Amino acid sequence: QEPAAAQAAVDAQRPNAEPLQEQAVAVAAAPVEAATAAAAVAMGAESPLLSKKARKRMEREAKQKVVWKEKRKQHKEKKKLNRKRLIEEANAQGVRAELPPKRRKEIPHEFVGTLVLDGFWEAQMTDKEVRAVVNQLGFSYSANMRQQKSFHLHLTSVVGKVAACFSRLAGAAHWQNFTASPKHYLELFPDRASIVYLSSDSENVLTTLDPNMIYVIGAMVDHNRLKGVTQKAATEAGVQTARLPIDEYMDMHSRKVLTVNQVVEIVVNFANCGDWRTALAEAIPHRKDAKPKSSSPSVDAAIAPSTTATEPTTVKEPTTSVTLTTTDAPVPTYSTTPAPKDIATETTLPA
Repeated sequence: QEPAAAQAAVDAQRPNAEPLQEQAVAVAAAPVEAATAAAAVAMGAESPLLSKKARKRMEREAKQKVVWKEKRKQHKEKKKLNRKRLIEEANAQGVRAELPPKRRKEIPHEFVGTLVLDGFWEAQMTDKEVRAVVNQLGFSYSANMRQQKSFHLHLTSVVGKVAACFSRLAGAAHWQNFTASPKHYLELFPDRASIVYLSSDSENVLTTLDPNMIYVIGAMVDHNRLKGVTQKAATEAGVQTARLPIDEYMDMHSRKVLTVNQVVEIVVNFANCGDWRTALAEAIPHRKDAKPKSSSPSVDAAIAPSTTATEPTTVKEPTTSVTLTTTDAPVPTYSTTPAPKDIATETTLPA
């Protein structure tokens, strides 16, 4: 009983651990909560124009940014300690340490043409589809800059919801050889004879790439809801169209619907390898079960792919002639309706 009483007296004099633990947790969480609140306010979380769901999403994103920042800091410290350990082990063995490179080696780029991502279809997409297409823009930029022969990318008709989402895309303000503009692509490139709009509904087949031509890709995610709209709009504007030679070089047992970044990757791959089979096989996802067709004289003679990416554009004409108007058709106008409440309407486009 005496030891128990003595221990009870010691415990009575010792401070309670639970309040101290709670205080420590509160102190540790205070910077995170403060940064989260500040970022949420900066992003407009307190704005009465936003819904409760939008405010919660912005608060969640702000908190996630704080977590990511801490993780990046820990990752840098881990890399620094790893390099120090390798140096110490190499010095102990009397050899030179083989250290991993601090940064990825830059690829020298050779620009072989112009690719335009047409954001004119912003008014036709839902908020979820707009966010999806903006994410695909990031993948498109990465696919283009990974190759030695790359294109100068232009994002046009950057207004409304597309502009709001694009302004929040991480790192977009520092993209190289990339231009974003609120103007329509026909305002930036008025020479319609030098434009080819890539559309899966076209009857013409793209065979080679010409560095003097401008290739336009519709920046849209519609889940096949707006079938044929790009072909119709381009034809009415007097712009020639063409489709990728998927049917001629690939066996696909699924829908031939590709995302924006997949189309960009196919074009960039062909500019580097000069072979449509290789370009298509590397870019089309495996889930589509696409397999290259065996080489056939009839197909190769009909398509005649170039061995280099600098030959003039050749388009296989359909059996029925298609007449394209060469007069200056009016430039389409896009909707300037404000973005929905769950997307910020104020944005700053990258220089």
